[in-house]
Amino acid sequence: MDYLRRTSILLIIITALFGCGGKPSDILSRYIAAVNRCDYASAYRCLSERDTSEVTLTEYSESGSNVTEVLGEYTSFRITEQNVSPTGSTITAKAEVSRPDLLNIYKRIPTLTRPGLNKKQIRHILKNNRHEIDACKITADEEYTLVNENGQWRVSADLGRIKRIKQIRQAALEYENRGMFDEALKTIDRLYEMGGINETMSKAYLRIADKQDYIEHSLKMSKIFTNSGARIVITNDGTYGVKKLAIDIMYEKNGTQYTSHQTSDLAGKPFIGHGEQYAFYIDFNGGTIMDITKLEARIINVEF
Repeated sequence: MDYLRRTSILLIIITALFGCGGKPSDILSRYIAAVNRCDYASAYRCLSERDTSEVTLTEYSESGSNVTEVLGEYTSFRITEQNVSPTGSTITAKAEVSRPDLLNIYKRIPTLTRPGLNKKQIRHILKNNRHEIDACKITADEEYTLVNENGQWRVSADLGRIKRIKQIRQAALEYENRGMFDEALKTIDRLYEMGGINETMSKAYLRIADKQDYIEHSLKMSKIFTNSGARIVITNDGTYGVKKLAIDIMYEKNGTQYTSHQTSDLAGKPFIGHGEQYAFYIDFNGGTIMDITKLEARIINVEF
């Protein structure tokens, strides 16, 4: 009889904790699985009322693609811990999630960046590069909070984190548009620490790194001084055709600093090809070469 009484009490406690909406682990599993396969509509339905009242489905959703959806098939997870609050209304949980790192996947399998790939083609490419997928897998412990809303368990998302990540992503793209490639790459590195790397940021990182590398190694700069100014000559030693260049020029004259931002005008020419040059000119504002104590030039943007 004591055993039956204890069992009955235990069942009452479990019912009070888990409500009639299913186990918290079931809700959390559905949520994680939906996010992994980029089914943000399904994941959104697992969120708490507070979350859905403050963040729309559009704001919550990521920019997915066929690649990210297929990579979700290579993601696995297991719930490792669940701790119920004293009131029984909140649960903190941990899950061990193993997934391919998207940026490294693109680096190791560049054919995946080709536009227009369908899921069948992507699966074929990944099947032939399974060792690369294994090499790119990362495993991390992720924390989640669940709340009981009228007997239904729901995932409580960190709204502040979601909004911060979106702001940082936008900042990275703005840095790229302004030609501030170092800042853009550092900003994306911050997203890595926050777990905020998505497909848009992965492709942006590769694109920005390519521009930065091209600027540093393929565009050679030389200065030719005249009595009243200077020509900044850019030689394209790389294989890409450069459609546009932007450059910042700074010089000091008699202790005063002057700056000039200039953009190339190719005058109908489609691009600056391999071995070709483009020259920017800076006038010393009535001064001569004898008045100049410093002259620096920096390429800040390039379009291919």
